[in-house]
Amino acid sequence: MNNKKYQVFISSTYKVETDKSKIEKLKMFRTKAMTNRLASIWATPEDLTGKLAISIMKARTEIKRPGWQRAVDFDKTSLRREIMELKNENKKLADDLKAAREEIFFDRRNRYCI
Repeated sequence: MNNKKYQVFISSTYKVETDKSKIEKLKMFRTKAMTNRLASIWATPEDLTGKLAISIMKARTEIKRPGWQRAVDFDKTSLRREIMELKNENKKLADDLKAAREEIFFDRRNRYCI
């Protein structure tokens, strides 16, 4: 089983269902969907909006996952240094690529001139 966390929002109203086996399957599904998850039951669209907002805030604190970090959590000097290193590496790779293309072009040209 995966370690992903899910948020479940279930409507408090049931669609009209007359088949008893379908009603039972729906109840079993709802029970399973709400087990071991952040789950909420909602009645109106406004209620869903509120519960969704609260659930997202809870999930951010309760579910520990890598993700965005505030910019204030970084050392500006090390970030600038890393950016400069990446710029230099990018320039070197671009120069190497240009030289390789010129060499290929030159080789092709000389091959046809012989």
